[in-house]
Amino acid sequence: MEYINPSCLSFDGDFNTQIKEIINYIKISDEERKNRRIVMYDLDSVLASICKGSQLEEFGSILTGLALKNSDIDCFVNIPLDVGEDAVQLALRTHRALLKNKTFVNVKVFTKTMIPKVNFKHRETKIFCDVTFSGRGALKNSLLLQYLISSEERILPLMFIVKYWAKINKITGRYLMSNYCLILLVIFFLQTERILPTIEFLQLNVEMEETDNWNTEFARVVNLNDNPKSVYELLGEFFRFYSVLDFKNNIISLYTGDLIKRKSFANVEKIPSVYEIYWVNVMEHNLPALVLDTPFCIQDPFNHSRNAGVTVKSQTAGCIVKLMKNAASIYEHESEDYFLRKLLNSYGK
Repeated sequence: MEYINPSCLSFDGDFNTQIKEIINYIKISDEERKNRRIVMYDLDSVLASICKGSQLEEFGSILTGLALKNSDIDCFVNIPLDVGEDAVQLALRTHRALLKNKTFVNVKVFTKTMIPKVNFKHRETKIFCDVTFSGRGALKNSLLLQYLISSEERILPLMFIVKYWAKINKITGRYLMSNYCLILLVIFFLQTERILPTIEFLQLNVEMEETDNWNTEFARVVNLNDNPKSVYELLGEFFRFYSVLDFKNNIISLYTGDLIKRKSFANVEKIPSVYEIYWVNVMEHNLPALVLDTPFCIQDPFNHSRNAGVTVKSQTAGCIVKLMKNAASIYEHESEDYFLRKLLNSYGK
């Protein structure tokens, strides 16, 4: 993809000037936004013909403000309650309808995944699209991330640089670390810096809204913090933080904003008391327990049974930690104005 290569960047000016140049270079363009609307319109036309009353909603990077050039579309079909078919049936019918429509190519359906989905390429715009059926939890997560990212002016540029750094180093993507997981790492770091609140705090004294048995409601509060660090300092400290973190023995909990020992989740009967909903869902609703036997264990902020780091295998995890250490070293040894140039041109080292 064209935005991967940082050699087109000038890195002129001070750190903040360079940040602006990078973001303008990698973020989704107005033309791409227009093309995405075309894809959504064409897809919605197909869905309207086979499932009246269904609603098509985007989630992911376009909602959080972190969409890069050439980003795929992530959307889900909100199925009306009175529709007399389940998500798998609708996914299969959508698959058949898209195959018959010359607007879409490379159409595939997946019905044995946790959430049924269809993906395709839009012929005119060449945009790839993943469509899930049900899975409203993904939208709720995106709304949470959107709120957190927009709550403080330093967060968006920090997120963009970390996401670009990860893309350049090829540690995010299918079968690697998801961008969602990477964003959770940044949010957790900012919680430890007392820049962002914990999810537990945001859910205090707020009426519960259930999505798939989990509380997905949260308060939109004014973010007041006295952390004076610049984006430059936060970026460097992010790499330092994870270069020495004990991933092996800990769960990264955005709910509490703390590291939790994995062994404390090994027995559901002995989990921390703040995880009452988790206990009820696992013990009474037969939902799966949190997967602990992975190199990274990053607990979803809402669905506490979900390990967002489950796709990160041992080799990838080792590579990520090595890259974090390298980035931390660059931060420690290079000047502020030279940091980004060195960071984004040392990929694979």
